[in-house]
Amino acid sequence: MHLGGAGAYAATVAAYGVGGVLGAVAFGALGTRISRRGVYVGTWAVAAAASLVLIALPVLAIAVATLVVLGLAAGAIVPLEQTVWQERTPSELRARVFAIATAIPLITDALAFVAAGAIVGAFGLRAGFVMHAAGDMILLVAALVLPAIRQLEPPRAHRADREAPAPASN
Repeated sequence: MHLGGAGAYAATVAAYGVGGVLGAVAFGALGTRISRRGVYVGTWAVAAAASLVLIALPVLAIAVATLVVLGLAAGAIVPLEQTVWQERTPSELRARVFAIATAIPLITDALAFVAAGAIVGAFGLRAGFVMHAAGDMILLVAALVLPAIRQLEPPRAHRADREAPAPASN
């Protein structure tokens, strides 16, 4: 893939962002109607598949489409994670837990960008995509095998709230 300058780079970043917004909106519209575990595993499966496409260094149009799909997956998983944290965190610990949950990605993302820049600078763009795809594959395997992921469905009280009331009979 040859990005061909700032315009092409901007297109890839914008594509990921558009996908992220669409993924969050889709989760908001459908998240209460589908299995959380299905969403979690599905988003990592989509992310892993999209990441594998990028290893081939496709032409810009395919890269942009792939980054929209990758953004969709990322956009759907964040609201799911936030929902589960809010449900499962005791109220007296929420401030600490949410502060840490916000800080960790800020720190790890910064470190990941430095590492990615070093990898791409030293070994090329394909090597960076290989590392990204490897990470997504590890997260997909974890989503499939970790027992905690089987417990993502909301507590019973929340499920009852989400169910539609039975129609009144006359």
